[in-house]
Amino acid sequence: MKKIIIIIFAMAVIYGLSLHPYIDGGGDDAGYIILARSIVSGQGYTNIEFPQPTPHALYPPFFPLMLSALMVFFGENVLILKLIPLFSSLACVYVLWLIFKEDANKNYFWAIGLFALSPLTLIFGTEVLTEAPCILASYLALFFLIQYDKQRSLMNRYLFFSLLMMLAAFYIRTAGIVVFGAGFLFLLYRRRIKITLFISSVYAVCILPWIIRNISVGSIYAKVILRSDVMQADAGSLGISGLIQRVSHNLIVYSGKLMAEIFFYPYFDDVTKLHKFFVIKIILSVILSLLIFYGCLCRLKKGLRVIDFYFGLLIVMLILYPFSSTRHIWSIFPLLLLFFFEGIERALKTRGRVLICILVGIFLSASLYADIKHIHKVQINPYSAEEQDYLAAVEWVKENSPSESIIMCRKPRIAFFYSNRRAMFYPSTLDTKKTLKTVKDDGVDYVIFDTLGIKDAAFGMWKADKFLKPLLRDYPEHFSLIHSIDDSGTAVYKVKKDQL
Repeated sequence: MKKIIIIIFAMAVIYGLSLHPYIDGGGDDAGYIILARSIVSGQGYTNIEFPQPTPHALYPPFFPLMLSALMVFFGENVLILKLIPLFSSLACVYVLWLIFKEDANKNYFWAIGLFALSPLTLIFGTEVLTEAPCILASYLALFFLIQYDKQRSLMNRYLFFSLLMMLAAFYIRTAGIVVFGAGFLFLLYRRRIKITLFISSVYAVCILPWIIRNISVGSIYAKVILRSDVMQADAGSLGISGLIQRVSHNLIVYSGKLMAEIFFYPYFDDVTKLHKFFVIKIILSVILSLLIFYGCLCRLKKGLRVIDFYFGLLIVMLILYPFSSTRHIWSIFPLLLLFFFEGIERALKTRGRVLICILVGIFLSASLYADIKHIHKVQINPYSAEEQDYLAAVEWVKENSPSESIIMCRKPRIAFFYSNRRAMFYPSTLDTKKTLKTVKDDGVDYVIFDTLGIKDAAFGMWKADKFLKPLLRDYPEHFSLIHSIDDSGTAVYKVKKDQL
């Protein structure tokens, strides 16, 4: 017990030092805060940042509701709002300890400690994002289900708490549905058929309102996921060959690239194909993946536990999902660490214990150094150069435009959050005629050409270059360059409405 208290205390100190009053440059946290603002202002669960406000159907409502409760008492104080993910991270580590200490694996403490002090956990625990609250709800659901399984009674309070946490996980983050799937399969495996049918019925009844509501407003998330290119609105459907290609691509990326990134975050984060250390990154990822896989196989011999079902289902979801990143795999990072250490111990026997101690020292040193660098960076400026240029363009529009102006840009939620001007995405289509029609129909006044993603332009991540540059090239008579951010490439264009 003393050890876990020390870890949580160390986390609290590091997290406290890394807190800052800014939102993340990704834009998701701005989206959650805007939704909370919409709720508090009595406008419902609405995209109030868009030129024509629409019902929001992407993020489930529980997290914005939690934020709105704080906003009622403390206003839109970003530091206060960050307390939800911060305390969620601390609580999650304690819950992991409760789950793992009953496991036969002796290395659970190292797995929990490295997860707790990982720079990724630090980031997700200090930004207004859903990852930390969602995995807290997920692991709580697993913990309560484990307690329920120890009881002989058909129904008890632990089952109720587990079901409640399963629902909380889903309503915080759609991917939280995986924990229900894990519980469903585990109860079937334990031959508790009646209770499996019961919780399935209750769960379905409780999530159906959200699904029906989204269908009624014309938003079906599955349609987007099943596009051949989710980042391009006019892309065709995925198809069987596309699905096979996606699965193979994700398997290669996760096992041959992202394992090194998450275990050694952030040191391999920017190591791409042309980097001199790319081969080392691949080799490390493959070794890590093989040991994790071997650790999983060794666990299967002991019988399946509910965390094994959770791990397996999340892996399936990850390889089917159109995006692959350390952000998506972070929720099972403690399990990856647990299985990795088990794989080493089983493969090397006694010598494995020595190697584990050495690796823990390496991982811990690398994590703490990265944590210190992160603290130093965020206290100076938490934004990248491209994000700073984008924010400068947003600030310029705020200072030089009427309050009713409409901005078309890459990150409209950030633009709205900082400028209080309605904003919208530029369409992710190569048809410039369609984009020009959108500019006209939505009454766009300003277009921000950004350099967000320019470092990964070779991988199609510089969206302004892909979707906006053709528009400005094909219809130069409709746009005038009115402001440039130094020589960065970020610029603000005014729409010539009289010529549309």
